[in-house]
Amino acid sequence: MKTISLSNVVGGGYSDFWHFKGRYLLVKGSRGSKKSTTAALKIIYNMMKYPKSNTLVVRQTFNTHRDSTWKQLQWATEKLGVSEYWEFTVSPLEAVRKDTGQHIYFRGLDDPLKITSISVSTGVLNFVWFEEAYEIVSEESFNKIDLSIRGELPEGYFKQEIFTFNPWSGSSWLKARFFDTPNDENKLAITTTYRCNEWLGPEDISLFEEMKKRNPRRYLVEGEGEWGMDPEGLVFHNWRKESFNPQELAAQGLKRRSGMDIGWSDPSAIVNTFYDEQNKRVYIYQEFYASGKTLEELAKAMELMELRHQKCYCDSADPRAIDYFHKQGFNTVPCIKGQGSVEAGISFLQDMELIVHPNCVNVINELENFCYLKDKKTDKYSEKMDHTFSHSIDAIRYAFSDIYQNKKLKTFDIKLLGL
Repeated sequence: MKTISLSNVVGGGYSDFWHFKGRYLLVKGSRGSKKSTTAALKIIYNMMKYPKSNTLVVRQTFNTHRDSTWKQLQWATEKLGVSEYWEFTVSPLEAVRKDTGQHIYFRGLDDPLKITSISVSTGVLNFVWFEEAYEIVSEESFNKIDLSIRGELPEGYFKQEIFTFNPWSGSSWLKARFFDTPNDENKLAITTTYRCNEWLGPEDISLFEEMKKRNPRRYLVEGEGEWGMDPEGLVFHNWRKESFNPQELAAQGLKRRSGMDIGWSDPSAIVNTFYDEQNKRVYIYQEFYASGKTLEELAKAMELMELRHQKCYCDSADPRAIDYFHKQGFNTVPCIKGQGSVEAGISFLQDMELIVHPNCVNVINELENFCYLKDKKTDKYSEKMDHTFSHSIDAIRYAFSDIYQNKKLKTFDIKLLGL
C-alpha cells in the first residue's frame, strides 16, 4: 500500500471534523465547501484503518445514491490510493473491501425496511453517513436508524454518524437538535464555506461574488452556509409533509395532474400530483429536478414517471420543447398563461392544502424557501416574490393552469357584465 500525505489530499478547513471521534458529526456548509468529498475520504480512511468496520450511507431517496455518494466514495478510494482493495457494484449498489469483506451499504428512507434489516456478515456496523441530511424531513426516521447502531465494538473502535448538508431551512429538526446546543465530546456541529476549498479556481469564486451582489439571500445559504428562510416571509404556509400511497388516491377517483418547467442552467422540474377538488387538497407525490438536462433526457424522465399518456402541462414559453415531446408520443400541452397568471396560480395553490410526500425533497426545499421580497425602504415584505426557489412550484402551477385561468376569465366576464 502506497504512502500518501493526508494534508495534501484533504486540504484545510476540516481538522476538527477529521479528528473528531464522537457519535454525531455534522457539517452544514455552502456549495463547494468540500463537505461531501471530505466525508467520503474520512469513511474510506476509517474503513482502511479499522478492518472490522462497516458503513451505512443514507439519503431520503435510494435512487439518488448512484450519482452522488456511490461515485464520491469510489473517487475517495482512488484519491487515497486504495482503489485496488475495493470493488464497487451497481446491482446490488454497494462497495466491498476485497481483502477483509467489509461493506458499504447504500439505503434510502423511501424503503425503511431495508435499513432496519441490515446485518453485517463481517465485523460491526459502526459508521453512518447521512448525505444531504436536510432531505431527512422526519426526526423519527433518523431516530430509528440511530437506535439500530448499537452493540459492543472491538477495542479501539468507535461509532460515528456523519451528516453533510446545505442548510436550506432554519426550521429543520437538525438545527434545533444539533446546532442550537453546545458541542461536547459526543457531538460536533460545524459550518464550512467555499473559502476553505483551496481547489476552487478564480472562475468558481467569481460565481459566489456575483451571487452575493445579485441574490444576497441565496448567498447566505449557498455562499456562507447560514440557515435558510425566516418563515415570516414565506409564500406558502398551507402545506405539510406526509407519507401516502398514490395508488390509494387513484383508487379513490382523484384526478392526476402533471406539470413541467423546462430549464437549463436553472433546473428543469417535472411534478406529478393528485387533485382532491372536493376537499381542496393537492397531493404532490413524485418529482424530477435537475439542471443541464437535454430534451432527450427529460423525455426519459417522463417515461419513468409514467407520463406517456398522462396530460402534462408545460411552460408555453418553449413551444419547440412541447412539440418535441409530443412527437415522442407524450401528451404534452402548453400551460395556459395570461396577464397575472403567475399571481393567479400562486393564489390558487395558497387556497389548497398541499400534502407533499417526503420523497419530493426538492418541492419541500422550495416550499421552505420561496418567499416574498422585502421593500428596501421599509424593510417589510412586499407582494413581489423571489423566484429563485420556484421551479418545481412553477411545474405544479402549470399542472392546474387550465383551472385557475378559466376561473379568472369567468370572474373577468362577470365583472364586464356588471353582475
